[in-house]
Amino acid sequence: MGERIVGRFAACLSERLSEPPADAVAGGTADPGGASDVADTTDVASPPREEPLDLLRTAGLPVAERAAAALAAAVVVAVLAVRTRRRRRTWKKGV
Repeated sequence: MGERIVGRFAACLSERLSEPPADAVAGGTADPGGASDVADTTDVASPPREEPLDLLRTAGLPVAERAAAALAAAVVVAVLAVRTRRRRRTWKKGV
């Protein structure tokens, strides 16, 4: 999972670094009034959107396995506690 996240980050970073700065796309002229900025931003194509990373599908199984192991351990501890308690009661009655 970590490799996939780092890979996507690296791809996105390299894509952003390869794009020219906003000043170069607008022609290098800056208008203090901001009127030309509005017109220039509509001409620039937006980058394609990637599919979002589904963390439940990616990490769901390992998390479920750990949760199942913890649940199984809790059940074993509960069963042992009940057995120990019953044995103490019968031991006290027999003495």
